[in-house]
Amino acid sequence: SIGTTGDSMINEARKLRDSDEFDQGTVQAKGQLIGPDLSVSGKIFERVVHYDNRKKQVEYYIELIVTDLRTGLRFWQKQVRILKRGGKKVPIW
Repeated sequence: SIGTTGDSMINEARKLRDSDEFDQGTVQAKGQLIGPDLSVSGKIFERVVHYDNRKKQVEYYIELIVTDLRTGLRFWQKQVRILKRGGKKVPIW
């Protein structure tokens, strides 16, 4: 479940309930959304490291965390590091 703030179409589809333009038998009924069990959060950050006086390395860190909303405990976590090296004048992108 992504909740009513995760996907704008969830709220948009429910606005059709009172529209005469739509067959009310085909719109989403009230009380059908299911509460979330898990939460996904994460961050991306970078670190620039200079080496050999003329070269630099950019380290990108991507971290994802899944939390069990019932217990508040961390269910899963992973951090990945991506390295990119180049000279002083070469763009790291």
